[in-house]
Amino acid sequence: MKLEGIVLRIIRYKESSAIAHVLTDDYGLISIMCQGIYRNKNWVIPPALETMSVTNFVLNEGRTMYYLDEIESTKRMDILSESHSAFLSAHILSEIILKTLETNYVLSNIYPLTKTYLLNLTDENAYFLTAAWILKYMSFLGYKPFITDEKSNLYLTREGVM
Repeated sequence: MKLEGIVLRIIRYKESSAIAHVLTDDYGLISIMCQGIYRNKNWVIPPALETMSVTNFVLNEGRTMYYLDEIESTKRMDILSESHSAFLSAHILSEIILKTLETNYVLSNIYPLTKTYLLNLTDENAYFLTAAWILKYMSFLGYKPFITDEKSNLYLTREGVM
C-alpha cells in the first residue's frame, strides 16, 4: 500500500532497525517497522525518516504494525535545521499529537492541518503558527475556546462555556 505521512518520531529498535510513528490522512497515527535502516553502522537517521518530514511510503501490513517496503519521496523541512524556534515549535507539535492521539484513530482534519502548518512554518511565525495549530487541533478533538470578559482568561472546555 502507498501512503503519505508525516514522521512524528523514530525510535531505534534492536541492532539495525527502527520504529517510526507516522501521522497519515487515511489511517491516523500508525507505527512502521523500518528493518535494517541502521545496517551500515553509521547510526544516522535517513532524511526521509527525520522528525516532521513529509514522506511517501510503500508499506506492507503486518498483524500489529506496518512494515516499510520503500520510501518513494520526501519533503524535508529544512526550516527545522535553520531555525531554533521552528525546530522547537514543530517538536512540541509532534509530542502533542503523539500524546493525545490513539494509534489508528482517524480524525479527518488533523493531517491536512499539520501538513499545512509544516509547509507554512518560518522562523518569524513559528510561535504564532504553533499557537494557532494548537487551538485548531483542540477544537478538532472537541474542545472549544471560551474567553471570559472579566479578566480575559482563556478556558478550554468541551461545551465552550464555564
